[in-house]
Amino acid sequence: VSSSKAIKRRYNILDDQTLYIYDVILSDKGSVTCEASNGYGPPIRATATLTVEFRARVNQMLPVAYAGISLPLKLYCPAIAEPPLNSISWEKDGNNLRVQQNPRFSTDGNGSLIIHSVDHRDAGEYTCTPYNIVGTVGRSPPTRVLIRDPPVFTTSPKSIYERIIGTTLSIPCAGNGDPFPAISWRKLSPGFAPKFCVDGGNLSIASLRKSHHGVWQCVLSNPVADVTTDVMVFVKNTTPHAVNNFTAHALGDSSVQVRWTPGYNGGFPQYFTLWYKRVDQGDHTWMTVSIKNGDGTVVRNLISATLYQFSVIPENQKGKGPFSDTIT
Repeated sequence: VSSSKAIKRRYNILDDQTLYIYDVILSDKGSVTCEASNGYGPPIRATATLTVEFRARVNQMLPVAYAGISLPLKLYCPAIAEPPLNSISWEKDGNNLRVQQNPRFSTDGNGSLIIHSVDHRDAGEYTCTPYNIVGTVGRSPPTRVLIRDPPVFTTSPKSIYERIIGTTLSIPCAGNGDPFPAISWRKLSPGFAPKFCVDGGNLSIASLRKSHHGVWQCVLSNPVADVTTDVMVFVKNTTPHAVNNFTAHALGDSSVQVRWTPGYNGGFPQYFTLWYKRVDQGDHTWMTVSIKNGDGTVVRNLISATLYQFSVIPENQKGKGPFSDTIT
């Protein structure tokens, strides 16, 4: 009580040292500690948890929710209650929604209303009423559902673009919808996020780098939905890209099979060099095997019951690519 500003003027300590709190409010919940002392020895303390029970209620709802024809829609009921909720009911335009009797509707574990395939009948005002064993404050504020058009592409990029490093690249992308969609681009391939700009919805790169190579995605976004289309950008005239899915498996006591998926070759034929050594030896002991083409090899004549490390590096006429991760 001594540390709670909200409770200072709403409590009294009776003659028998009972704590009496007037007009309990939600913020009164927490731990209450009683301390007794007669001046001899350390004080004795006892702590209890004060739980404030109240009727279920919803303070705020999303004022407007946009929905697209044939698309799913989830409406949330952000209720609070103590003890916890035991049910939530929904109404549309003041009429009870019989969710269990309509296959177009369902609710999730939090009481949110799910419309599985929106049609024009679903436009209107929705309210939820939460309940717990104490009761309910009543209906929530309404959420107005407006039927609008999800984004559609009016100009779609090609699926593949090939350009030489250092040149410019512009990829068109445009769309429509109600409300009108925002247009953005993002690079999906892992690694460094290269510099680019979006000009009127078009992806624009002034000077292509090796790091621009990969899958890009144009995104149309409005409150109804996000729609995407993917584009593969090949940046040619570069060193090879790192291999993927590099693995090593023992074949008997003295042989190991290593395999990988070659990365993009930069526009030229590529070959690979496998590096390997014993784990307990220094970097000066790395040995190499050249693989002219392919996606793996078998390393033989290894010492049995000995750990080895492996890595592979690609190379073309422009030079070496990056090493793969080292595996043991």
